[in-house]
Amino acid sequence: MLKTIAIDGEREALAELRKAAAGGFRKAVEAAIDDSIEIIAEEARRLVPVRTGRLKRSIKTKRRKNGLSGDIYCDYPQPQDKKKTRKGKKEYYAFAVEKGVKKRNIKPQPFLFPAVDHTQKEVDERMMKVLEEAMS
Repeated sequence: MLKTIAIDGEREALAELRKAAAGGFRKAVEAAIDDSIEIIAEEARRLVPVRTGRLKRSIKTKRRKNGLSGDIYCDYPQPQDKKKTRKGKKEYYAFAVEKGVKKRNIKPQPFLFPAVDHTQKEVDERMMKVLEEAMS
C-alpha cells in the first residue's frame, strides 16, 4: 500500500534538490573542501619543526577522486646526501616527528593533528557558509 506524505514547502525543497543535483552545490562543496584542506596544510607548515625545511616543503594536499574529501600528507623528502640512504629506501621521518620514536629517544613534535585542531572552527564555518549559500 502506497502512502503519500504532504510537506509544507515541498516545491521549494524539490527545487533545492534539483539545484543541488545540477552540480552547483557539488562544485561549491568541492571548492570549500579545497579551501579547507589548504587552510589546514598552511597551519601544519606553520607548526612543523624546521631544521632543513624539507619536511615543511613536503606537506601537500589532494582532493580525493570522489571530490567530497581531501588529504593533507607529507611526502618522503629526498635525502640531502643520497650516498647515506640505501637505494630505494624511503625516509619515514614525518611520522617520527609527529609521533616520536621511543627506541631512538625521539620526542614527538606533533604538527599535523594540532593543525587540524587549530583550524577546526575556521573550516567548520567555511563549510557552513557553503551549505547556507546553497540552500538560499
